Amino acid sequence: MTFIPAIICSAAVAASPAADSLYAARQALRDGLWDVVRIQTENVPGDEARLMALESYAREGRWDDVLGSLDSWKNCNGEAFRYYRAAALAEKRGFKAALEILDKSAFNDPLYKKLAERLRAMIAAGEGDFAAALKHMESSSVGDDEWQAQMYMAELKVTTGDGAGAKALWHKVLANTNADLRAQSVAASNVGDIPSLKRVYSLASPASFKRKVGLELGVALLKDVQTMDEGVKLIRDTVKDSPDAEGACEAYLAVADLFLSSSRWREAGEAYGEALEI
Repeated sequence: MTFIPAIICSAAVAASPAADSLYAARQALRDGLWDVVRIQTENVPGDEARLMALESYAREGRWDDVLGSLDSWKNCNGEAFRYYRAAALAEKRGFKAALEILDKSAFNDPLYKKLAERLRAMIAAGEGDFAAALKHMESSSVGDDEWQAQMYMAELKVTTGDGAGAKALWHKVLANTNADLRAQSVAASNVGDIPSLKRVYSLASPASFKRKVGLELGVALLKDVQTMDEGVKLIRDTVKDSPDAEGACEAYLAVADLFLSSSRWREAGEAYGEALEI
């Protein structure tokens, strides 16, 4: 999974007595209707409309459009616009150009000061210096409610060999009721939290995501002798319904490995054969 911290994808927009178009754009931004955001803000002057348009492009990963918009607008030299330009360049692997923007002058706004530090983390990781990336993230004062940043830090901790630190962050994500279900499923799988996986599985949608979580839950259930039969059944039922489900082959191999370690030779051979057919 390519991880894009929400801090890059969500520019802060100051509240104001909204015109109808700005109000509609805010609602569209909340609902993920990116084209509607841009239609509503296209002819509205002011930084608020421009920042919403930039956010809509960033959430879609349309970094060329972020740069194109910034180049076409006049008088967009504030910290938010400078940050977006650096972020877009970094996403296009223009790390040197992005760092030049970040180094040109310090960010005074606490929000963009924090975001800039996290952008430096992404750049360091992109250049392969994961230890430096982790230091930048730690310097950005990640709050207990910032689950997206916590997930990114957990990845960095795993990469730098701090498994215990990563596990602590995943537990924080699971404790956050506002965390995205996809993040919760990853965190729960990584710490082996079966109750949390079952909860996510019961809430998961669309069907493709539910199948993915079901396979993760099935693999987790295999690890306990008391629940391994439940895990085998869940994996087999899920794969039967959708053989091309994400993670299906890996889950079947886990079943085969379980049978092999339990000296259930015939069942192991059958499971390995079924995995190869997926």
